[in-house]
Amino acid sequence: MGNGPDSEKIKDVINKNGLEKQIILLGQKRNPYVWMKNAKLFVHSSFYEGFGLVLVEAMICGKVVLSSDCPVGPKEILSKENCGVLFKTGDVIDFSKKLLELANKDLSLYQEKIKNRIEEFKIEKIMKEYEKII
Repeated sequence: MGNGPDSEKIKDVINKNGLEKQIILLGQKRNPYVWMKNAKLFVHSSFYEGFGLVLVEAMICGKVVLSSDCPVGPKEILSKENCGVLFKTGDVIDFSKKLLELANKDLSLYQEKIKNRIEEFKIEKIMKEYEKII
C-alpha cells in the first residue's frame, strides 16, 4: 500500500517472477486502517525510521508486526519483540524465514501483549509523562 520511489522496480520484480496473482500493490489509499484491520499481520521493512507511528497504528488495529530492526523505533515500540517480531534490516533470508514462521503461527499468543503495550501510547498516559517533565 502506498507509492514510493521504488514502485516501478517492485512491479517489475513481481511481473518477472509471475507473482501478479499473489502480490497486489494497492497504491495510495485514503483510509489504510480498513486494510490494516483486515490483514493477518503488518510488515514494516524500512531501513530507517523515526518514531514509527505506523507500528503503533497497526498494533491498535490488533495486528502482530513483523519489522526490520532498523535504528530507533521498532525494537522499542515492539517492546523487544514481545509484541511482534524483528528481522535483520536488509536481510532477505531472515525476513523470509520469520515471515513464514509468522504465517504458520497462532498469532493470538501476541494479542494480550499488544493490548497491554498500546496502553502506553494513549494520550492520557503520554500527557502525564509530559506533565512530569514540565
